[in-house]
Amino acid sequence: MSKGLNLALCYMSFLPLWISILFIDIKSVVFDKNERYITEYISIIVIVLNLIICLIYAFFMLKSINRSEDAMHYTIKSVKENKESIPNYLVTYILPLLAFDFTTWYGVMLFLLFYTVLCYLYLKHCIFSVNLFLDFLNYRVYECELCSDGDVIVHTNVISKKRLIYEKEEFILLKSLNNDIKIEIDV
Repeated sequence: MSKGLNLALCYMSFLPLWISILFIDIKSVVFDKNERYITEYISIIVIVLNLIICLIYAFFMLKSINRSEDAMHYTIKSVKENKESIPNYLVTYILPLLAFDFTTWYGVMLFLLFYTVLCYLYLKHCIFSVNLFLDFLNYRVYECELCSDGDVIVHTNVISKKRLIYEKEEFILLKSLNNDIKIEIDV
């Protein structure tokens, strides 16, 4: 997977946080009678521009991944939908970040320090499958036991638009995104 797509998915995995920060900053600019709005204006512009760039880039990169070169055929032996990852991610990583004050430079800098550490961990450990953007595009994450052509059993996470729960013992075409995650290719 390209580093650009990984970064875009990382940024968009914090989508509820960005929407919350936008709400806080817009509220501060519109309803509060504070004289200094520079932090809020910069925050709004940076968040909106980054979201637009990341959404467009990720959308087109996911479309380009959906080509069958370098894809392998597997048979699904067992499958379990991973429903816990997104709520756990929101509670563990997103909600605590809302404790920062996004209307002061100090609060923004402190937030950026913690956000940078989280992004580093997110990218290093490839947890991009926990992503609301992918969820909005109807991708689901499954824990699968697959059998390759050489009868090798593989345990991996699969990102798919299909309901793989109903595809047991069916053939599936997958492309590896990294060592732990594969994405289904539409044929």
